[in-house]
Amino acid sequence: ESWQFRRVIERGAVMGETLNDMPSAEHGIFDRGEPLHVRLVSGELSTIGDAALFAGGNAMAIGSSGGGNWEVFQFREANLLAADEWALSMRLRGQLGTDGIMPAVWPAGSIVVLIDTQLVPTGTPVDQRGMESFFRFGPALKPVDHISHETISHRSDPVALRPYAPVHLKILETGGDAEVSWTRRSRIGGDVWTDWDVPLGEIAERYVL
Repeated sequence: ESWQFRRVIERGAVMGETLNDMPSAEHGIFDRGEPLHVRLVSGELSTIGDAALFAGGNAMAIGSSGGGNWEVFQFREANLLAADEWALSMRLRGQLGTDGIMPAVWPAGSIVVLIDTQLVPTGTPVDQRGMESFFRFGPALKPVDHISHETISHRSDPVALRPYAPVHLKILETGGDAEVSWTRRSRIGGDVWTDWDVPLGEIAERYVL
C-alpha cells in the first residue's frame, strides 16, 4: 500500500527473445552447436576476442518470463542476420555456477538479457531472499499511481549464493570398494592460479552423494 522510490533508470537493458531452441551443453568448453538466434527489443551485440571473453565479456542471462532459474552463458561471436536479429555462437555455458540448473533445452521464445552496466540491481536485501516482492514501474515523470505504471511480483532465487558443483569426478574400483574423488570449485576467489587449491568460500565443506 505504500510504495517507496528506488531509482531512475536512464537506459534500457539490451534484451530480447530466442528464435530457436538451445540444447544443453558441456560446461567449461566451447558450445559449438547451432548458433542461437535472438531478436532484440533494443540495443545491439558485438563479436569479441578470446581475451575479452575469458575476462567475462558478452555475458547473457537466458530464462523464462514466468521466472524460475536462469542460466548465464557467454558468446564470442555475434553475427547480424536481419534488423534486430542476431546469431550467437562459440558459447560458454553454465557460467557463474548456473551449470547445475541448466535445463535439457531452452525453447524458442526464452528471454535473453545482456549482463552489462545498463542493468540496474533491484537492491533487494539478502535477508529477503525467497520472499515475494512487488515492483511498480513506469515513466519517471508520472506519479506512481498513474495508469502508465505497471506492477509485477518477483520472488528472488539466489543462485549466486549456492556452492558451485564439484568437477572432474573419478571413481577407482579396488576389489569390492570404490574410491570416489573430485575437484572442488569456489564461488569466491575461484580464479586464483597461484595456490594449489582454490579457497573454500563456504562455512563448511559438505557434499551430498
